[in-house]
Amino acid sequence: MEAALEMEPPTELQVPILETLRSAYALSGKHDKALSLASKILDIDPSNSGARMYRAGMLEDQKDHEKAISDLDYLISNDPDDRGNYISRGRVFEKMGEKKAALADYKKAQEMKPDYRIAEQIEKLEQVQ
Repeated sequence: MEAALEMEPPTELQVPILETLRSAYALSGKHDKALSLASKILDIDPSNSGARMYRAGMLEDQKDHEKAISDLDYLISNDPDDRGNYISRGRVFEKMGEKKAALADYKKAQEMKPDYRIAEQIEKLEQVQ
């Protein structure tokens, strides 16, 4: 399978193999390799939401918040009905100290489908402001 990494030029036929490898690396704790594969997948298929969400999460964990926001912006622009993307972006904004932006994303997610955990997060942020 790793030979799929060496194929040039990269093609969409590689994506399922690369996704399998990315998942295997992630499950085995090799997150740097998994992150690299997620980026390679996105080079081939920019609309791959699974790879983009994984990369956003890893970038968030690495405190590369600006890049994580960029990936989450892309996901939201391509699927504005996925409330999970708003929650994820709100969490990253909150970590960046961008309380207003975080609050807006949490409120959007709450409008889409009420959840007591999001309501608690909104209440917490409103008290801080």
